[in-house]
Amino acid sequence: MTSPDGPRTEIGDAVASRPRPARSVLVVVNPTAGKTAFHPHRPGAEGIAALLDASGLAYELVVPASVEESVAAVRAAVARGVDLIVAGGGDGTVALVANQLLGCDTALGILPLGSAMNVARALGIPPDLDAAVRLLVEATPQPIDVGEVNGVHFLESAQIGVPAELFGAAAEAEEHDLHAVLRSLARARRTRPVSLQLTIDGRRITTRGMMLAVANAPYTGLLYALAPQERLDDGLLTLLVYRHFSLGELLRYYATVAFARERPHPRVTRWPGRRFTIASDAPLRVRADDADAGTTPAEVRVLPRALRVICGSTVFVGHRRPRGRWRRPLPLSRTELKRLHAPLTVRLAAVGRALADQLTRSPAGALWDPGWIVAVQRRVGPRHVRAAEAASNLGSTWGVIVTLTVAFWIAGRELAYKVLGVVLLCSLATTAIKAVTRLERPSHESIRVWRFEPSDSFPSGHTANAVTVWGGLAAYGRLPWAASLPSVVLVGLSRVYLGVHYVGDVVGGALLGFAMLRLHEVVWPTIRRQAGRLPFAGYVAAGLAAPLVAFPLVRRYPDGWQIVGALIGAGVALPVEHRLLRYAPRPLPATAQVARVGLGLGVLGTLMWRGIRATARRPRDGAPWFAAVALWAVLVGPALFVRLGLARRRPR
Repeated sequence: MTSPDGPRTEIGDAVASRPRPARSVLVVVNPTAGKTAFHPHRPGAEGIAALLDASGLAYELVVPASVEESVAAVRAAVARGVDLIVAGGGDGTVALVANQLLGCDTALGILPLGSAMNVARALGIPPDLDAAVRLLVEATPQPIDVGEVNGVHFLESAQIGVPAELFGAAAEAEEHDLHAVLRSLARARRTRPVSLQLTIDGRRITTRGMMLAVANAPYTGLLYALAPQERLDDGLLTLLVYRHFSLGELLRYYATVAFARERPHPRVTRWPGRRFTIASDAPLRVRADDADAGTTPAEVRVLPRALRVICGSTVFVGHRRPRGRWRRPLPLSRTELKRLHAPLTVRLAAVGRALADQLTRSPAGALWDPGWIVAVQRRVGPRHVRAAEAASNLGSTWGVIVTLTVAFWIAGRELAYKVLGVVLLCSLATTAIKAVTRLERPSHESIRVWRFEPSDSFPSGHTANAVTVWGGLAAYGRLPWAASLPSVVLVGLSRVYLGVHYVGDVVGGALLGFAMLRLHEVVWPTIRRQAGRLPFAGYVAAGLAAPLVAFPLVRRYPDGWQIVGALIGAGVALPVEHRLLRYAPRPLPATAQVARVGLGLGVLGTLMWRGIRATARRPRDGAPWFAAVALWAVLVGPALFVRLGLARRRPR
């Protein structure tokens, strides 16, 4: 095939891999690669130029400002007959350059500057830049295969149906398009299994499903090991059909195969082939790597030996799956995991802040109007600050602990542990969202801020805690919703009145809390089943590990030592209560119930008051007192109740 850009061979034909005595090289560097503060070891364009100069390679370096400039530079180099074009960046940069080189004599080189680097890993290109540059100088180009779906090329995989919607939502989030993200997620949620008519190299197969993938490389996305044994030079693609998967099951499956972990699933069927035709009763979205490729029906084919690439010693040949359920070490070094974590964290934070900015500017942004706070403060007046702080404490960390302690004494461990689980789940989600969105607290000049809060604003953690605790006691216990909902409303209003949250933060916290309640209902049976299999030594190990995991909090939060002390006490008390005491409440008259709770709260309040005073003198001095708080709440107090006849022991 002849092209204005120069002589080319037909895509899909064999491309001769012949070494040249002196290479002319163009290096295209993504200007956003290697620029984060988390990567001082990864150079930018200047550092890459220094590495190339030291290697003795004759090159021309281009740092394009846009995709169009990148394409124009590559096409011009192909027209000049350049021998090697090096893509310096992530998988997106590699795919952009590779698409311009299909069927050409010009070879592709890779300098891994991105996070996942699926293609570079599949080609055996080392993550170390010095070694990658040496490879450019010494190695001979080898031909590899490229996939094509509906006329769009891909190096990694094509996703069809729900995976295409999820991958599309991730790409749209990076482009800061909130409305497109929500539309993609809604379509993924509404997708239902349809009849699929598959043709695999002329063989017809009919099945049902709502998600498929066609793999050309072992990994895709966040190093998802969809086809770990796939090779880039075998002339074949692998069709994966996910049979009878729900959206939640698909997300769990992708989580288990992330970071290059291989885990075969009995409901994932794989068919190798060279050409596939995929038709469905209802159109399903199709994506090829990071590009949209229309909808089904889809025509997929492999273009064998269509691209010449500088590879490592061997093209990826797969890895062995370790035996045993729990012996699945990540096929990644600690250094590689660190290289993955930092840019992904930076990218996620940038996406979260952009989406939060869009949220505040959307019609829902009226909820972040300072006028709401001013109106509440004027309506209530300045005389009720102490009452508002007391109401706010219903959703604080220690308010939650006191509430769950009373629930444990009255209703038993089953209800308390179940509500504790949903509170912990919600706390993790709240912390993650705060870290990503980074919305500032109210600071308008017309707002009176009665209470200083050092953390970020969205969502309101106190409101989310109130929903999960009081909503959990109503959903899982006998507390009527008429008694729990006013507590949630009081917490939300108090946060607005104190000037520490916008109305939008409170609404977001409430919605997050109700979402976590619903999610917890789904995952709780699995958690309970797995916890029931845990031996006593497992409980002891978990109790010892919890304070160590939480120890970094002492530097980040004012009450960090209090939390660590409480975890130390709980780590000792919970295994002993579970194994020896086996506390269970018994039906009592109202006066005896009041006596039990009054006695328990009297001692608990005294210990907490002493701990707060000790913390005020020196933060670490409060840790022993809050360890005593946990010991009293979980072990000593219940043991005293059993001794006084106010409770009983569970049978073994």
